[in-house]
This record gives sequence, C-alpha cells and structure tokens, in this order.
Amino acid sequence: MSRHTEAGPGLIGRSGELAVLAASVDGARAGSARLVIVRGPSGIGKTALLDRISDGGTVLRASGDPAPYATVRKLLGLDPEYPLPDDEYLALQALHRLALARIGVAPLVLVLDNADSCDDKSLRWFEFLLRRGADLPLLVVLAECSDGPVPYDRRLAGVAAAGRAKVIEPGPFGHDDVADVIRRQLRRSPAPDFTLACAKASEGNPRFLLRLLAAVREEGVRPDKAGAARVAELGAGLVRVAVRERLVHWSEPLRQVARAAAVLQAFDAELVSSLSGLPIPAVVAAFSLLKGHAIPGAGDDECQLDILSTVLDELGEAERSELRRRAARILNDAGEPAERVAEQLLALDSLDEPWMRGLLARAGRATGNRFALRCLARLVETDPGDVGARVELAQALVEVDPWRAAPLLEEALPQVSEPHARAVVAELLGAISLTVRGVWAPTVVLSEALAALGTGGGGAETADEFEARVRLEALVRLRGTAASAVLREPQARPGDTPAERQALVAQALITTMRGTSATIAADFARRALSGPQPKTGWTASGAATVLFLADEFDEAITGVGKALLGGERRDAPWTDLLALSTRAWILAGAGEITDAAIDIADAAEIVEREPWGPKTTLHLATHALVLSNLGDIDRAEAVLDQAATAAGDGLSPDDHYFLLAKSAMAWHHQDFDSALAHALRCGELLDEAKISNPVYAPWWLHAASLLARLGRSGEAAGLVERGEEMAAAWGTGRAKGLALMAKGTITRGPRALDALTEAAEVLAGTPAKSDHARAEALLGMALLRADDAVAAREHLRRSVDLSVRHGGWASATTARALLVSAGGRMSRVTDRVDLLTGREQKVAGIAARGASNSEIADTLSVTLRTVEVHLTSVYRKLGVVNRADLAPLFGAATASAEG
Repeated sequence: MSRHTEAGPGLIGRSGELAVLAASVDGARAGSARLVIVRGPSGIGKTALLDRISDGGTVLRASGDPAPYATVRKLLGLDPEYPLPDDEYLALQALHRLALARIGVAPLVLVLDNADSCDDKSLRWFEFLLRRGADLPLLVVLAECSDGPVPYDRRLAGVAAAGRAKVIEPGPFGHDDVADVIRRQLRRSPAPDFTLACAKASEGNPRFLLRLLAAVREEGVRPDKAGAARVAELGAGLVRVAVRERLVHWSEPLRQVARAAAVLQAFDAELVSSLSGLPIPAVVAAFSLLKGHAIPGAGDDECQLDILSTVLDELGEAERSELRRRAARILNDAGEPAERVAEQLLALDSLDEPWMRGLLARAGRATGNRFALRCLARLVETDPGDVGARVELAQALVEVDPWRAAPLLEEALPQVSEPHARAVVAELLGAISLTVRGVWAPTVVLSEALAALGTGGGGAETADEFEARVRLEALVRLRGTAASAVLREPQARPGDTPAERQALVAQALITTMRGTSATIAADFARRALSGPQPKTGWTASGAATVLFLADEFDEAITGVGKALLGGERRDAPWTDLLALSTRAWILAGAGEITDAAIDIADAAEIVEREPWGPKTTLHLATHALVLSNLGDIDRAEAVLDQAATAAGDGLSPDDHYFLLAKSAMAWHHQDFDSALAHALRCGELLDEAKISNPVYAPWWLHAASLLARLGRSGEAAGLVERGEEMAAAWGTGRAKGLALMAKGTITRGPRALDALTEAAEVLAGTPAKSDHARAEALLGMALLRADDAVAAREHLRRSVDLSVRHGGWASATTARALLVSAGGRMSRVTDRVDLLTGREQKVAGIAARGASNSEIADTLSVTLRTVEVHLTSVYRKLGVVNRADLAPLFGAATASAEG
C-alpha cells in the first residue's frame, strides 16, 4: 500500500477502500488524472477515508456549498466575493487556470466532502477540469452521501462520465470489526451477544456504533449478555437522532412526503399525495428514496414509519395540529375505518368540527379495547357536560377499571331522566357494586329506576327496555329488599338473552345463599351459561360459584373459563381477575392446590400491572388459603396483612373468607380462642346476610371443632345440628360429608368412627379432595384412639396420598407424622419443590441465591428468554410472586438435602 494512505491504528475494516485510494494517488502522480467517488450513507466513514489521503502532493480540500461557485471558491482558497466572468465558459476557464497554478508538488489532489450539497456550477467545473486534464497529475476525490435529497446517479453523472470514476462504497462493519471497535472503546472483550446487539442496533454504521458505545460507557453498561438488552434500547433512540441529522440534506418536497407519511403512518401514495399536495409520481419516487437511503435501518414499513415520525419534531405544535386535522378530513372523506381517523383526532387540542365527536364515538363503540377508552375519554374531556359520553365511557371501563367507571355513573345518574337511560346507568352501577368494595348503589336507586320502567305489562315495552328491566330486577333481588309493587313474581326464564342469563344467575345465587336446593340452583346456573355473558363480569363467575357449591366441579371450571375466553378476545383485566380469583377459589376448595396456585399467580400479575391493583383484595383470601395448604404459613399471614391495608373491593378483611383464613392461621399457632372468635364472627356476617348454605363458607364446621377442643361440647353439638339441617336442605354429597365429619369430630368412640367412616366414603364421591383427605386423617386419628393402629395406618396413608397428589403439602405432612406415630413407614413427604422439572429446579435454585436472570443464563448456558420462561413456570407452580419468595423454599430444600 502507498505511504499516502496507511491505515494506521484508528481505521478499522477499510483496507480494501484504502488500497483503492492509494492506487489512485500513485496513478495521478504518474501523470494520469483520476476520479474517485466515495459513496455511502451518513456515518459510514466517508470522511474518515478522505482523512487518510496525506499531503504527498498538493492537497486542496473543501465541503459542498449550494451557493453558485461557492464550493470551488472554497476549494481554491478564493474570497467568497472573488469576481468571475458572467459567461459560464469563461468562468470555468478562469477557475481552471487558477487550479493549475496551485500545483506545488505533484499530484494535485482535490478533495470534496459532502458533494451531494455542492452547487451545480462547481460540479460543472469539476467535469470541465477532468475533461481537459486527462494527462495531468490530478486526483479528484468526491464524497457523496447516498441518503441525500437527490439520487446520486443524477447529481454526479456528468462528473463521473468525464473522469471515468472509480467508485468506493464502504459497507457496514462486519461482526469482527464491531467487536474490534468495542474492545478499543470499552477496553474489554465483549460477549458474543453484546457484539451482536451492537451490530444490530448500529447496523454496522461506524458513527452510530461509536455513539452507541459512548452511551454504553456513560451508563456503565457491561459488554455482557445483560448489557445486550440495554444496547437494543439505546440503539432505538440513536436511530431517531440519525433521522434528525439527515433532515438537513433533504429537499422540501422530500420533507413534505416524509411528514405526510409519518402522520398517516402509511406509504400510501394516493393518501400521501392528497396530504402533501404533490403529484403521485413524485410521491412514489420519494418513497423509493426514503426507503432506500434516507431512513436509517432496515425493517418493515411499520418500523420505518415509526422512525420517520421523527420528522414531525421540526414542526411547531400549530403546524402539526393542522397537518393532523387535514389528515383526518382526508381519511374520513376516503372512507377509511373510524379507528384510523380517530388516531388523528386524538392528537388534536380540540374537536371543533361537528363530525369529529360523532366519529370518535363511533370508533369507541367499534374497537372494544383500550383504544376505545381513549376515544371515549377524549369525548368526556372535551365536553364534560356530555352525559351520554360519560355513560359510554363507563360502560367501556366496567371490565377494565371499574373504579374509574363508578364515579362517572354516579355523576351521570342525577342528570339522566329518560327511564331507559336511567335504568342502564343504575344497572351498571349496581353491577359494579356487587364486586367492587367502596362502590355502593343504594337499593332505593335501583328500585326507583325499575319502577320508572314499569312492570312490562303493556305492549309498548321495547327489547332494550325489557333487557334493562330484567337486569335491574336481578340486582334488586340479589340485594334482598324492594317494594312489592316494584318486583314481579320471579319467572322461569329460558336464558335466550344476556339479561335473562343475568337474571338466571341472580336466581341461582339467591337459591344458593338460602341453601334451599342445589339441584334447582345448578339448573339456573347451567342455563345462565348457555350463551354469551354480559360485560359486567360477575355473571359467569357467579354461575360457576353456584355449580361448584352444587358439587358440579367440571361444569364450574368450564363456566368460569367462558369469562376468561371472553377476556382473551378483548381487553378486560377486571373480568379476568374476577374469573381467575373465582377459579382459584374453586380449585382450592376442591383441593387442587397446585392448579389454584397457578391461577393466583396469574391474578397477581394482573394486579401488579393495573393502576387499580393496590385497591383490590379480591384474590388475597384465596391466595392465603393456597399458601396455608402449601405449608407456607408465614407468607399466608403476610398476604392477610396486605389485605388489611388494601382499599377493599368485593371482599374486605372483615368478610367471611378472610375471617375463615384468619381462623385457620390462629389454629395453626394453637391460638384456639382467636381461631374460634374469627369463625363465629364469620357465622354472624353470614347470618346478617341471610346466607344459610353449609358449603358457602363452612364456618360452623371450624367453630364446632374448636368448641369441642375447648371443652364446650354443648355449643359444638348445637352447631353440628345446625350444619346437619343446612346440609339436608342443600342436598349435596359434600354438604353431607362435612356434616358427618363435624359429627365425628365432636364425638368419641364408635359413634365417631361410624360418622367419620361414612364422611370419608361420601366425600370420596365429591370434587372436594382436600375435605376427603381431611376426613381420612380424622378417621385415622379416631382409629388410633381406638387402638386400631393397622386400620389407622391405612386411612392415614390414604390421606397423605390424596394430599400429595393435589398439592396439599401441609395436610400431607401432618398426616405422615400421624402415620409414623402409628408405626407406619413412609419416606419424608416430598417437598413441593419437586413439582418442578429438573431444569426449573436448577433455575429457581440459582435465583433463590439472588442471581439475576442474565447470571442464571450464563451459569446454565441458556438464553435469557429460557430463564424467563422457566421462572414464570416456577412462580405459578409454587404459588409465589417473585424471586424473593423462593429463598425460604430452596433454603429449606438445600438444608434438608445436606442434613
């Protein structure tokens, strides 16, 4: 290589390009004029190559200037006002003579950077010089940006032809070159993933790469796997910086097309032509230039349009608003979908044209997701007095954020006088109040709205009025109080409409709470689940609850799944939380603790994600129940403490399920007086609510067992008798089995054995596997007291097997201890960690020691995504929420193994 273009230590990956420059210098020195065009996008290293041309001859250098002759004046060191003849030919001759006169040491090397910004007269001078100096020791090097406003093949065509150009097009750095730059800049060898991330984020562009590494260095990011994720985020911001830099090279027509495409978020020639005011052929040509050179980075249209939106930053707020206003009109006139037009309207300060509000409302009704909420919220924001918009927004919020929906309805209710509209508002508010603590719809409000609708006896009732009346009747009946003139006698409804299905759920719940007939209640619930569910969220969960309490476990799980399937088709986090919490409660009640833990983990993810998460306690009672069944009493108590400080919803820390959970915690700590107080308080609450179902919240069973333990056998017998009466009325196997178990718990001798034997047999035929396991354990204990250790071991072993099979580690441990004390042999109950696969145990064990995901990935030689997938599965199976919860579990497992 010639001494004029030594690569040196600072230039990486450009040996081929430097060789071409060196050969061109040598050829010019030998007396043959040469032209080299260095072409490439911004930042690719064109200027760095020009810098390598040393002063081995007479080197004159300048940068392109658009003023006439400005570039050549700067190149030759002339004053900007240096006079030139008006005649172009004479001017070119004069400049030609001046150039030759400046040759000191051959060759004469003319270096022009940013040739794409050069004025046309100077370009014609280069062409003139090359045509007349073919045998001169002359080298012309032009550097041109290929992402400029005019295609390079048009700007330099004449010069290239005159000089028989040699074209150098530096390409992006390869993987090894990127790694070399990283080592030089960060003074550390990068991990392969980090190098790959840098190469992808910078696309091998040297300038972008150096900027990226400067940002990496400033943030202290390490060149390892973990750092690779941060590199991707930093790279996205740098791409937008690059677009802003390239804007200076763009012509105004190109900017107009870019702005129009960015606003419309589409490379649609017809629409962009209408918005930019340019003819379609010019728009198509501009698209080609933008996609080919002007927008840095590869990617599909969506990605390029996202990057292109940066061009809007150079406009003032008023200009951007006017552009979006015009775009909205064009899209609307073109018959584009309402959602696409609404995107433009949402960005405006005001909706000052009549059609705009109507279109936003239409978009809000059509989309059924969070975009709909944005549309409807914008309507309310721009016109707070629009009651209809408030109600529509509340309807859309019911399944997403009922805490935002309720105030909207409360404010709208006094302003609505039309009976049907008022009924809709009252019914929505009432439905929310069923599941959200802190929202209260007084029964009188519901009754008055129902009375205003009439009883439906006339022939003028519309279908909408019928639906509203049926829904209101259902809510009023669930509240349990209403004037007789308002409510008609309950009618057998086929469940053909959402309102009828809601009414059937109400009848099913009322029947269940009264505890009168499981068969009738289950029939109501089945019919309620026969079609699509209303959007209020509680109907599918309510019907599933009834079916489970009626011992129809499979139907209950299928029913609550309908709410979740509906949520997958739309954005409905509140409905999803309600359904997941209900399904977890059903699974836990059936003893399927492992599956319940998975649903609770999913519910916890929703709570953590949503802004209303801190307000809800909906899933916490079941979470505590699951944890206690898993033997994690400390975390169960922590969950109950969390519930005590949270703003409540459908359940509060003083309600029945929380009280039963508190009773169980106190029992575990041998605080029998507190356990009894909590159980009895639960019974008082249910009595106040007129709930007489034996399995709804079996407080009486807990209280009777505690009373017997405390020596208060008379009171215990009274509760058992009450339980037997409720069980006979409800008529399910589980209810009967619980009553028998209670009887066996408070008695001794043959009567206890008979009752517990029958309880175990009855419960074996029900979905309540945890109750069955408990009955087997109680029977084993009774047999031990009767000195029948052989029979006791059989039932205790069965209890252990049942508990382990369904994830009830706490009861399994207790039953195993009794089995061993009865002379039985059984290895230590497997820890619930063994629910995990081998790889999951490895990932979780390392995480429990405080390792980050990237450190786990490095240790196990797996991808970061693999670690994330395994940890998600671990959290679900173990019923934990984060890695901090893993330490006690894996610490215990390790200690056990070491012991």
